[in-house]
Amino acid sequence: MKGSGTGTPTLSADLQMNMSLNNGIENRYLEGWDLFGVCVQSTTPGVGNSLQAWLRNPKTSGVIASVTRAAWAEGTATNSSAAVNSQFFVGPSGTNIDQNTLATSIGWDGRGRPSSSLIVSSNSAAPGASSGIVRVAVGSAPAFTPVEFITPGLEIPLTPGAIMIMDAGNLNSGASWWYWWRERALEDSEKF
Repeated sequence: MKGSGTGTPTLSADLQMNMSLNNGIENRYLEGWDLFGVCVQSTTPGVGNSLQAWLRNPKTSGVIASVTRAAWAEGTATNSSAAVNSQFFVGPSGTNIDQNTLATSIGWDGRGRPSSSLIVSSNSAAPGASSGIVRVAVGSAPAFTPVEFITPGLEIPLTPGAIMIMDAGNLNSGASWWYWWRERALEDSEKF
């Protein structure tokens, strides 16, 4: 060690260099992360309404999530080649109410939990509003072409009490949507 007459081998029982390297998605479980995903296809549109898909982390969940993918594909009942102008929102939800249709997430790693602490819901009848949401992105594409709001390599954290919403750009339009995320228990230093 610089400036010391004692070499590192002498101190290695008490002092060591340790550097963790991320070496693959298969080791996320060893870091405490569980992987989840959900996909809902061909959701029936409500007449005169747009569809919303929510991913909500309840304030009392005790977990933090990192959303790694969010995508939407929409079809318009009156014009199958219409452009889709879907929106993606994220922020504090200000609500503990979910939409009228719940979806079941799937655990992707058999070593982890089979179901998520996050709540996935959608509504095409009369989607409810949530306060404190900021628009993150607007995507346009021909009908039934996926719009990627979060692409692989990007991530958005979803802390307890936060929500993500994908909102259809057209009325009377069915849609398919999916979220992929990982989550882990909050450590004591992260709780607020």
